[in-house]
Amino acid sequence: MPTPDYRRGFSSGYDPDDEFDREGRFPASRRARSAAREKSDFAPPPPAAARFGRNDEDEDEFPVRRSRRRRSHTHGRRRRLLPTLLGLALLLLCVRALRSTDSTPDPADTYSASKQVLSPAENTLPDDTAFLSSTTASSSTREDEVFRYRRSLLSGTELTAYDRIRAAIANREARVSDLTGLDADELFELCSAVYADWPEYFWFSGSTNASTYRSGSLTTVTLTFTYTCSATQIDRYNEQLEQVCAPILASLAGLSDYEQVKGLYETLINRTVYDYAYEDDQSMLSVLLEGRGVCAGYAAAFQYLCGRLGLPCLRLSGLVDSGPHTWNLVQMDSEWYEVDVTWGDPTTEDGSQTLVYDYLGLTTDQMNRDHQPENRSLYPLCTATACNYFRREGHVMDDYDEDAFYALLLESFRTGTEIPILFSDSSSCAAAVETVFGSGNAIEQLLERFRSEEGYPSQPLHYSYSTNDAQGRLSVLLTVTA
Repeated sequence: MPTPDYRRGFSSGYDPDDEFDREGRFPASRRARSAAREKSDFAPPPPAAARFGRNDEDEDEFPVRRSRRRRSHTHGRRRRLLPTLLGLALLLLCVRALRSTDSTPDPADTYSASKQVLSPAENTLPDDTAFLSSTTASSSTREDEVFRYRRSLLSGTELTAYDRIRAAIANREARVSDLTGLDADELFELCSAVYADWPEYFWFSGSTNASTYRSGSLTTVTLTFTYTCSATQIDRYNEQLEQVCAPILASLAGLSDYEQVKGLYETLINRTVYDYAYEDDQSMLSVLLEGRGVCAGYAAAFQYLCGRLGLPCLRLSGLVDSGPHTWNLVQMDSEWYEVDVTWGDPTTEDGSQTLVYDYLGLTTDQMNRDHQPENRSLYPLCTATACNYFRREGHVMDDYDEDAFYALLLESFRTGTEIPILFSDSSSCAAAVETVFGSGNAIEQLLERFRSEEGYPSQPLHYSYSTNDAQGRLSVLLTVTA
């Protein structure tokens, strides 16, 4: 069964091969610097810029902000300036005194008022953000209660910077200025973490540029973000998302973790067509609103819906035989499992798409048979098997057993569906295929038994099977030909 040509869901870090116009970005003259800054404020980012591409000079060529002191040759001008400066200083003191008597911080000072370092275990958000209200108006789980895995790994300066970056993206701010204590590469990693933690920020594609400035021993970084939607579009898309997601979430409310995850897995596969040629195919919007997309969209939509149900979920990226790929980790009954919704929606040889459960609730060892994750040490190891689909549904065999296999044939016939069986390993699966459908030809004995016991002595029977060699899965279908 061929697998689709997956696209990369996300990449972080910058590509050193990206070319930037250094002369244009860091001109020598003060007038050119001003023109470059004005141009960068309004011009779109260059197409050649890589996601999270650097925008700064080499380490020894950082532009240095220098202040120039202009001498005044007129003593009278100094005398006129002195009362003005004293008046401004007195005004600032009065404003500060008034603020100190008010227990509620001014909105402009809210961020500095909530810079406390939070324990990663708490995974709570500071009260410094003005969220778009339509994002979670009817969510089953509030946005600030959703588990954010990458954030939970941070502390200190990194956590503070993460929250500042996230707040800016939540409110579509063009840039975050004067970040200190972290270099551009570390800040790019935090942008990557925000992108991975917050699929509901669909307007943020992950594209970020950095400008680094050094003045003496102080180095500051300014991040500039690229957004794919206007504020009006965001509000409209959020309304449409709520109309689509509310019925899905309502149908799964009150079920067990496994039933909720299985329900989301089936829902996304049944309503989505894998389409790498579709515009904006990497977004969860394309999957949830248009029913089309690729792995990044499947994984983001699954993470978003799990968060709405209160299920901890995250995305990770890596490689498969066909190229870069993205899938999920989700927590069921306090244990982590790997899930790949995209590969549960394969395209068959005749071009049709079907639903398979091969990638619902896998261990890390099982997923690693045909997935190679990047930075796997960042993520929890999955070792539990209780919520694996095959074990939960009782479709597991260590080795071929005639009675057990016959029972699965009966179930397939009575339900009219293909019944999957998971063997202990790929070699056991291959041995069963050879016994039943190969040289052993056990399928003929099974069909004769079926005709005798079920009362179909003369009707022609049709059977088919498919396998997933890497995962050790064999599926069988038995029907009566009319």
